[in-house]
Amino acid sequence: MISPVGIKQKLFLVVEIVHLRIFGHEMGEEMRKFIGNLGISFFGGTISSVLLFSVSVLAGRFLGPAEYGKYALYVALYSFLTIFLSFGLETTIVRLAANADKERRRRILSTYAIFFFANSIFWSFVFLVFSDLISKFFGLPTVFIVFALLFSMTNALAVTIENYLKLLNQFIFVNVVRVFQGIFLLFSIIALYFLFEGFFSLGWFVALNVFALILVLIVFLFETKSYFTLVFDKGILKELLSFSSVIFLGVISGYLIQNGTSILIDKFIGSRELGFYSAYYTLSALATGQFIVLFSAVYFPAVAQAGDKSAIARKIDRIFPALGIGWFILSALVIFFGMKLYGREYSIDYMIVLFFSAYSLFNLYGSLFGFIVISGGKQEIVRNLFIAWFFVVALYFVFLITMGMIGSLTLYTVVAAYATIFFVNAILNKYFCNKYLSNL
Repeated sequence: MISPVGIKQKLFLVVEIVHLRIFGHEMGEEMRKFIGNLGISFFGGTISSVLLFSVSVLAGRFLGPAEYGKYALYVALYSFLTIFLSFGLETTIVRLAANADKERRRRILSTYAIFFFANSIFWSFVFLVFSDLISKFFGLPTVFIVFALLFSMTNALAVTIENYLKLLNQFIFVNVVRVFQGIFLLFSIIALYFLFEGFFSLGWFVALNVFALILVLIVFLFETKSYFTLVFDKGILKELLSFSSVIFLGVISGYLIQNGTSILIDKFIGSRELGFYSAYYTLSALATGQFIVLFSAVYFPAVAQAGDKSAIARKIDRIFPALGIGWFILSALVIFFGMKLYGREYSIDYMIVLFFSAYSLFNLYGSLFGFIVISGGKQEIVRNLFIAWFFVVALYFVFLITMGMIGSLTLYTVVAAYATIFFVNAILNKYFCNKYLSNL
């Protein structure tokens, strides 16, 4: 009988042989630890991704393109609110805590939590005061602002604690929780649609996502309760906000590129077309976005703690030509066959499949080098990277808005421009990574 331990040992042996042939030397202890955590992350993350992908597909089928397009606007809304609630601190806390001792990590987490709750109360009040204006801009009912606030606060805190747990090598626990989140959502949607015919709606879908995330946060908080201490350290807060201010342009750029695009499609092309775009984007996110999330869950903490970051960059350069070709083909296949699952109302366009596959490839390449810069680069280099990226994103939106105002904006134009700027992003990340490494 083959045991799980035996399978794990054989897989490690295969990885060691491949590593030796590609790089010419045996794996070090850091690499062994990285591969082990990566395997856990991928196994649990793949199950979670399949579950959440099934949830997205069923929601798209049950709601139809028009309502699914409105859901994309809701995503844009809660992402907009998250900017003000998190300030990018979920990334900063990993960088700051990576090489800290246990006591300092507790102070970092507690300081962040106290600041987060105070900041959330302030911004919640502001958003509720201007709820009518926000509701009108996004074209959604006012009640969705309440859902968006709950989701934004819960998600920002859950992601931060999740990153902290991964820093403590709690990968199995985190992945088990995320898998149960996917199971809960999937069975809830199926039950609502089939057991209560006609009961499923966009409002229920949004509410279910909020409730599932609250459950996840409760479990994470219970697991990390021993790491909290009622300490508010002004010095640590200053460090957190100092680096977050550097990457804030990156946070803004990320919001604009992902959700601003959806808003412009809705305004200039229509909500039904936005539904089509959202389906393609969800599939490309499954192909690359989830991979980056799973990989970075291990990769970013590992890079932040690594001594020789140049070796990591050289390994990426060595393996990416083969990885890139395979990744482009895999992305195209996932998007093509995934669109068929959405149903007959969602047409398959080969040109859009091609552009989104290119986006997936460029996003993967840029992210691998971008994480190296963010994990250890001096604030000046990180700041310059995000300033350059923000400038590119601004040009992208000037172009889209101009095309929209003259009545020439189409989905082809949007996805072609989208793929193009991520090609530029990949070049920028590689350039600033080389600049950072050359100064070590």
